[in-house]
Amino acid sequence: MATIRLLILGLFCIIRILRVFRFSAPAAMSGLTNAMIKVTATEFAKNFGRYKEHAQREPVAITSHGRTSGFFIAADEYEELQRLRAFERRAYHVADLPRELADAIESSRMDSRHEHLNALLDDDK
Repeated sequence: MATIRLLILGLFCIIRILRVFRFSAPAAMSGLTNAMIKVTATEFAKNFGRYKEHAQREPVAITSHGRTSGFFIAADEYEELQRLRAFERRAYHVADLPRELADAIESSRMDSRHEHLNALLDDDK
């Protein structure tokens, strides 16, 4: 149950990230969308105000020597990205597991609808 919940949460995060950056799934797989503008770092520095306004509508890709070196995005999109990062899956070695997570795992109970799975485990012994 917890694994399914984590998978659903992971998919939700991916969908939200794609929505934040206004990518469609195929465009996200191939890199930048056609709608996103790319500007050189020099052009960006000379016309910062223009691109600051443009970033409120969509991310601006900044290039240096022909390669994308970063993106300029609106503050609310950055905050949303930071919020989504808080949901990233974390893996712990058992010895490093925080006490509150260990307590939550120990006190968790399976839904009674899945009781038949315990019988399957008992049969294997």
